[in-house]
Amino acid sequence: MGPVRRLLVALLLALAAPLPSAAAATPRIIGGEPAAPDQWGFAVALTTDYGSQFCAGSLVQPQWVLTAGHCRIYAASAMRVVVGQPDLRQPSQGSEVVRMIRHPDYRMVVPGAPRNDLMLIRLRDPVAAPLVALADERPATGQVLRVAGWGSTSYNRADDSFGPSSPVLRDTTVRVRSTDTCVADYGAGVFIPQDMVCASLPRQDACAGDSGGPLVQGRGAEVRLVGVVSWGTGCALPGYPGVYALVSSHRCWINGTTLPPRAPVQLVAAPADGTLEVEWAWTRPCDTAPEPDGYRVRVAETGQVVDVAATLRRATITGLVNGQAYTVSVTALNGNGESTPATTTGVPATAPLVVTGAAWTGLGTAELTVDVPPQVEALRLRSTATRGTRAILGPWTELAPDGAARRLRIPVDGLPAEALRLRLEVERGGLVVPTRSAALERPIRPALIGKVRITGTAAVGRRVACEIGRWTGTRPLVVARNWLRDGRAIRGATGRSLGLGAQDEGADLRCRVTVTGPGGTTRATSAPVAVAG
Repeated sequence: MGPVRRLLVALLLALAAPLPSAAAATPRIIGGEPAAPDQWGFAVALTTDYGSQFCAGSLVQPQWVLTAGHCRIYAASAMRVVVGQPDLRQPSQGSEVVRMIRHPDYRMVVPGAPRNDLMLIRLRDPVAAPLVALADERPATGQVLRVAGWGSTSYNRADDSFGPSSPVLRDTTVRVRSTDTCVADYGAGVFIPQDMVCASLPRQDACAGDSGGPLVQGRGAEVRLVGVVSWGTGCALPGYPGVYALVSSHRCWINGTTLPPRAPVQLVAAPADGTLEVEWAWTRPCDTAPEPDGYRVRVAETGQVVDVAATLRRATITGLVNGQAYTVSVTALNGNGESTPATTTGVPATAPLVVTGAAWTGLGTAELTVDVPPQVEALRLRSTATRGTRAILGPWTELAPDGAARRLRIPVDGLPAEALRLRLEVERGGLVVPTRSAALERPIRPALIGKVRITGTAAVGRRVACEIGRWTGTRPLVVARNWLRDGRAIRGATGRSLGLGAQDEGADLRCRVTVTGPGGTTRATSAPVAVAG
């Protein structure tokens, strides 16, 4: 009997079975008992719009429910979420669902045993009910946890059939098993320790229809959501513990989706004539965290508010007075609200320098192009490269006064091969002000199109040439050649061509090409050529 059973049968039962009537028999959930309402106020039932319960979940924010990814079997408009009602026989309209967000890495590697089996459901309106906090670490082996749901209350192994679901929320206890045991029970590649936890006790388990329900540790104010009912073989079978999606591995995605975004970083207000050029960065707390929907820029002294699209991360504030200080704040926005603000101060003024561009010049090196107006006074400058939350500062450079307009090229060395923003910090009169930045795209590593090959007659007394082929990648590209005799480098042989002598007779000759650019270094070697006498 494979791991596919419980998950798929749960879905089939959900599609077919209405809720039991008040007179229906309600045998125990597998080894469980009716749940105390004051202990499970955050537990929710997922039902169809005609009242059939098919999964469970947990209220993690007033407008958000966490459940299993495989519970996405109905459209949002055909679902309802019943909150704060352990007895589903009581009349309830349920909360409407406006959005379902399955974990971005959800996938069914093995049929019936999904990875990253989580989904967040956004309710149309916030609900006034207890919330459950998320556990921040994996539960210890041997720890006793509790699981609850409205699913099947019996299982017949002989014909792989499930009993009726319960109209009343029930809970039971299970004990965490070691990851080695879980892998041995289900197989490597099926049970994934970094995403899952398994737990069981004799004749006690979650079952079909409990999918998405809460696995918790602690009680009362100390309760923490450890896992989400995911899959398993049968129910309460020896050697086949229940498997749960591990919440602690996905806290960042859950919080990033259900809470306001983290604050912007690297906020800079570059001065210009009567304006401030405001720029900032925003970094994901983890790969699965969603981007903000946009940003909001505020100027405290004028009351100006500017909303900015998520992809821009810069704004121009106009109508300001040169020489006056302004406090500028930026928040990131999503459907849950605004982040805490990032704040800086800027003073509009005629800019002494304007950065007009940036370009890669080699591996770890770049140049800023700067316009210097006439009559500029003596200044000190240094470059700043912004990478995520980190600023990489260059050395200070003196700029002497000069009566003629001119362009400077400021080298910026030792940079990582990735997308950056570059700007200058300008010091005059003891005050350091930033310029507006220029974008530097992530450089592309050199790549060979075609082949490196040796041309000419490979014979003693003749010359051969090394043709490097065509290369792509961010320019400039620097090419180096090395000639090899029987796989070993020939001392001093680094030119485009090579004269062959008696020492080469009968040898295998190759040419190795090394191409270095802003994106990195790539090597390619020609096929061997035998040298004739």
